[in-house]
Amino acid sequence: YVRHGKWPELVRRAANRLSLLRLKSRGILDRCSILLAANRETAACFPKMPVTVYPEVGICEEDLSGGQEKEPGCVFLAAGRLIPRKGHALLLDMLAGLPREEHWSCCILGEGPERKRLMRQCEALGLSGRVTFVGKVPFSQMEHWYRRAHVLVMSSLRETTGSVAAEAMARGLPVITMDRFGGRELVTEETGWLNGIIEFNGNVWTLVDPTFGAN
Repeated sequence: YVRHGKWPELVRRAANRLSLLRLKSRGILDRCSILLAANRETAACFPKMPVTVYPEVGICEEDLSGGQEKEPGCVFLAAGRLIPRKGHALLLDMLAGLPREEHWSCCILGEGPERKRLMRQCEALGLSGRVTFVGKVPFSQMEHWYRRAHVLVMSSLRETTGSVAAEAMARGLPVITMDRFGGRELVTEETGWLNGIIEFNGNVWTLVDPTFGAN
């Protein structure tokens, strides 16, 4: 799913390794009394040190609100830049497996270089009538989309934490995401589904993650 963005991912991986090498070689870690990591994958980079997992995202108290009255059916919401590591191609493949007789749709917010490729994939999967590419949405307008949606899907293949998940849950939206990286730190059984197992209207839908499998 990141084959179209392979080089940026390789550069990012090399930069991460250089950063770790710098921390260790300059003795910076030896001078730290507390080491915080945004997720367990980052914490695993320091196997010989005690690390506290402490997500770096937060929400304002005024953003907290209960669930809103929704229209019948299910509106999935995805928000993020349209780049390979955000996993929108994976999201479309998962949506293609949902029953077409059910009333559901998906709104994808964001802009980026993958837009045309994703729209072609959407058409090939027969999802053009179900999926809407909204484009870039200012943060000031996100409240409207949170109120309209039933579920937020964070399909990122790699995400430090994911502020959009915290924002959605603050407004009463459950979250579907992977059991890894930031999603695993934010989402519990009470607030969403890890690895895409969702029950809706009495039916169990499995949004299977073909890369890692589902629990």
